Amino acid sequence: MIMSYIRIWKDLDVQEVKKHLLVWGMLNGDCGNCKYVGLPLEVKICPSCKTEFKYLALRNKSTPSYVEKIIKKRPDLLVIDWQDFSFQYSRKEAKKFLE
Repeated sequence: MIMSYIRIWKDLDVQEVKKHLLVWGMLNGDCGNCKYVGLPLEVKICPSCKTEFKYLALRNKSTPSYVEKIIKKRPDLLVIDWQDFSFQYSRKEAKKFLE
């Protein structure tokens, strides 16, 4: 059987995702909850705010082989699209501001 990665749309609470998000650049990550920078991919809990990472967003557009390497290193994380998350989070924040 040949496995492939496909995008799946799922209804998620963006505030909950933000609290448990590891935002990955090319060399290190940031905590989505407290913005702590310089986190290695292997870290499971933020050393600053003690949040447990459940989601991973790749900040840069990546090739399928790069994403596959990341997933193999951290199969416990649900990989989400950074642009999708950013758009939905900004939209929710703007709505709160305008209410």
